[in-house]
Amino acid sequence: MINLDEIFKVVDNYLKDNGTFYMVHRLERIDEIILKLNEKKLKLKEIQLIITKNDSAPNIALFKIKKHAKPGVKINKIINVNELDTYQKLFKDGSI
Repeated sequence: MINLDEIFKVVDNYLKDNGTFYMVHRLERIDEIILKLNEKKLKLKEIQLIITKNDSAPNIALFKIKKHAKPGVKINKIINVNELDTYQKLFKDGSI
């Protein structure tokens, strides 16, 4: 078992300045994720909300995180995974 503190400690140690880390997590824990990121000087840059069941609210999010980046968060249009042919390019810039 690993917790958010341990994950972000490793991310902070291994990422170079402006390096990028992607994480998938339950959307209901976004407040805790943001608090922990701020403690480690990591910035949430982009959120991709994901629907895994038709006719339901988003329950998962893909987070794009950068080390020592400028503040500012972009929230993308919601994606329903049941309507995708592939999981590539979930972010518009094609970085994943």
